[in-house]
Amino acid sequence: MKLTLMSVAALSLLGGVASLAQAEDIQPTSENYHYGMALEVAKVLSIHEEPGTKNQISTVKMLYLDHNDQVRSVTYLKQSTNEHNQN
Repeated sequence: MKLTLMSVAALSLLGGVASLAQAEDIQPTSENYHYGMALEVAKVLSIHEEPGTKNQISTVKMLYLDHNDQVRSVTYLKQSTNEHNQN
C-alpha cells in the first residue's frame, strides 16, 4: 500500500514538472507592455534581459502563466543593472 501511494505521488510530481517544461517550450507572441496594462500573472516562468551596459535601457521579456494556465509573454524596457562593470 505504501509503495503504491509513493508511486502515485512520484508520478504526479513528475507530471507537474513535465507540464511546466512543456509550458516553457511554448513561445507565445510577446505583447509590448504599456503603462496601466493589466497583467494576470499566476506564475513567472522566465525573465530574459538583453545584455547592456550599466545605466542603459535594456529590453526584458517575461514568460508567465496566467490564472487560466495559459502561457503569456510580455516585453518591456528597463534601466540596465549590469553589475559586471561596477568598481
